[in-house]
Amino acid sequence: MADDDGQADCVDDDDDNDELLDPDDNCSTAVNPGQENLDGDAEGDSCDDDDDNDGVPDETDTCPTIVNPDQQDTDGDGDGDLCDD
Repeated sequence: MADDDGQADCVDDDDDNDELLDPDDNCSTAVNPGQENLDGDAEGDSCDDDDDNDGVPDETDTCPTIVNPDQQDTDGDGDGDLCDD
C-alpha cells in the first residue's frame, strides 16, 4: 500500500493518491501531480534516480539537472562545472 489508504496497490487505481490514475501517472508510487519529468523519459522526477539522464545517479551527480556525464568539478566545490554560477 504505497499511499496507506487501506487498498492493496494491485486493486488501487491511484497508488500514490495524487489524483492521477496509475496508467496515466509517470510515477505511480510517489506523489507528483504536476508530472514533472526533466529528462522526458518514462519516469517522473519524483521517482527517477537520474533526472538528467546522463547515466550518473542524482545522489552522486555533481549537477543532477544538467547533463554532465564527465562530472567535471574544477573548483572542487561539489557542484559540477556546468552548474557553477
